[in-house]
Parts: sequence; C-alpha cells; structure tokens
Amino acid sequence: MLNDVKIIANLGRDAEHKFAQSGLDILNLNVAISERFKQGEEWKSKTSWVTVTAFGNTAKYNAELKKGARVLIQGKLDENTWEDQEGNKKSKLVVIANSIKSLDKKEKVESKEESEDMPFWYKLLQFFISV
Repeated sequence: MLNDVKIIANLGRDAEHKFAQSGLDILNLNVAISERFKQGEEWKSKTSWVTVTAFGNTAKYNAELKKGARVLIQGKLDENTWEDQEGNKKSKLVVIANSIKSLDKKEKVESKEESEDMPFWYKLLQFFISV
C-alpha cells in the first residue's frame, strides 16, 4: 500500500512547538489548502484545513514558522482515535510530516546583472516556487 501525502499550504496560525516527556520535539501545524475551480460560468474557491504533526528534527527545524507562511509538506496520513466524554468513538485524519519546506521567498537583494546571468531553468524554478 502507498501512503504518501504532498501538499502546498499556508499556515493558519503560528507553529506550536512542544516536547514529549522523553525530550522529543513535537510540532503541530494547522494549514489551509486553497483551490479555485470553475462551476458553470462562475469561479469558486474552497479551503480545506489539515492538521499536521512533525517529530524530531523536522519539528525542531520548523518551530519558527509563522501564520501565513507557505510550506511544502511531505508525509503520510494517520488516523487519531479517541473517546469523548460521553464515550463516543471519534477519529480524525492527520498528516505526519517527514519533511517541511518553507516556500516563502528569502529577503534577497540582487543586482540586475546577477538576474541576467541566471540560467533559464533557475529562473523558471524560482517562478514555480513563488506561485
């Protein structure tokens, strides 16, 4: 079976960084995945909210992510199950991230000459990262 998730999303709030009793880093993210689609003649948009959890170095190195940050998340789906106060069984799908990459542009000042000297493939890659 294949259980592989890749999403590009925006953080809905600042990253929540905690530690397990063992000292393991735990990071919780709440991300929004937005899509636009055409229904008949009208354009509509839909936003889906996803809970993401990361552990260890992935959690540690992404603890400073802030609300609105655009990220690429790779991981797997997992199901959390529990019982509420009335004894009803509840479940929720979450993404367990093994990789989180910020897609926000770094603040960089470049001269016109540097920009002109960049290979076309690099400019194209930068374009797709910024979309």
